[in-house]
Amino acid sequence: MDRLLDSQFNTHEASSQHSLTSMPSIIAYHGWGFAANCWAGWQQTMEQRGYRFQASDRGYFGQPVSPKFAASDGPKIIWAHSYGLHLCPVEQLQQADGLVLFSSFRDFHPVPPQRRRSEYMLQQMIDRFAKEPQLVLSRFKAKSYHPVSWSEENQEFSLNTDLLLHDLQALNDCSLDLNLLQALPQIGLLHGTADRIVPVAKSAELAAVLPQSQFFEIADAGHALPFTHSLLCESMCEPILNTILQSCFTP
Repeated sequence: MDRLLDSQFNTHEASSQHSLTSMPSIIAYHGWGFAANCWAGWQQTMEQRGYRFQASDRGYFGQPVSPKFAASDGPKIIWAHSYGLHLCPVEQLQQADGLVLFSSFRDFHPVPPQRRRSEYMLQQMIDRFAKEPQLVLSRFKAKSYHPVSWSEENQEFSLNTDLLLHDLQALNDCSLDLNLLQALPQIGLLHGTADRIVPVAKSAELAAVLPQSQFFEIADAGHALPFTHSLLCESMCEPILNTILQSCFTP
């Protein structure tokens, strides 16, 4: 990915919608049960490559953070992991030149008849979370990282159980307007075949109705794909980001 910016910024004239001197900008959204610090490694990597990188924080474990694109930004790109797509404000999606989705979905539940079982499993999680939030959260993280092992960090943090419970319940009805996604110039979708939270079929369904998308399946990777397989995801993101940048700098 070191050649990403060189390959795009040095080969196009300034007669385009973005100035060649403007820095491309990424805003990243984490999913349920995660926090902005999950993107720390990515932030370092992408800033070294010449991107402005900001991570949103829902506020599950501390204060929320709601980054915005700056008027001076070059190409504007949204990254979202899982439920993070639904935490991104509509106006930011409308501003974006590209979208990269990791282990994400338009609708959480599958279509009938599988929907009933999915709703039942989610309701069990909701009921258990109301009684034992820390236990449910720990089990969720372990399941997300599977097949990579996950161990709980020994650190103090405040747990916003009301917000976590609210967003769990919101999964039942969350559904993103397909027109919003179809209006985006470029979309990349990455999904692990061993995902035990959101089946890889969810990304395949999106790719089927988004002709401007690139879809990559990562063998034996789980739900926490961008954090367990970051180097592999970097190589997958390269053609996606190249396409986004090229579309912005082509007259």
